[in-house]
Amino acid sequence: MKTHTILVALILVMAVMPACTTTYTREGQVIPNDFAEASLAENHEVDFERERMEAVVKSVEYERGAKLLRNLQWLIAQKQLAVPAVTAYLDKSGPVARANLLYVLGFTRTPESTAALASHLNHKDRIVRFEAAAGLLHHGDATAVPVLIDFLDSPDRRLRYKAIEALKERTGRDLGYQFALDQESRQEAVGRWRSWWAREKDRLMYRPVPATARQP
Repeated sequence: MKTHTILVALILVMAVMPACTTTYTREGQVIPNDFAEASLAENHEVDFERERMEAVVKSVEYERGAKLLRNLQWLIAQKQLAVPAVTAYLDKSGPVARANLLYVLGFTRTPESTAALASHLNHKDRIVRFEAAAGLLHHGDATAVPVLIDFLDSPDRRLRYKAIEALKERTGRDLGYQFALDQESRQEAVGRWRSWWAREKDRLMYRPVPATARQP
């Protein structure tokens, strides 16, 4: 009697199963299951990549050492795909993480990344300010030059070195500046850089008006 009851239950379950198949609709229209499932898989993949990007960006806040370096390199390798996640997290991050994220933006020239770098040129934290200026100069924006010239006179030996290297890379000159000299010995070279900028800034800051914007 029990065996008969079990068999009847199994038959009923098998009969009901087709009726339980999920039906997908879009805008009120039924769409084929194969198409719907493929679309869901694609959306899941997109969501996974976005979630991974956001997780790596947030990790910059607390990672240090080799793991931090790997994460920064990974973000740089994503190019413009990383820009939305990086820029969205900037205002939520502390000074160290913010400086690292600006460093990432320096490698990808988009309107959004350039604007984010420019908005930090006057930041109160000197490391943030430096990474913003170095990244902006890497984008070819000369507004960063006077900020980097100021860093030539920084008490931080490492920042002096990085500032002159960035300026040399983009201008092709060092004007006799040596980062390792004492402050008094550096002053003359820093003065030459400031005089050079005063002479050259109008030319370097000049941006031709696009042809579509010119008046006939």
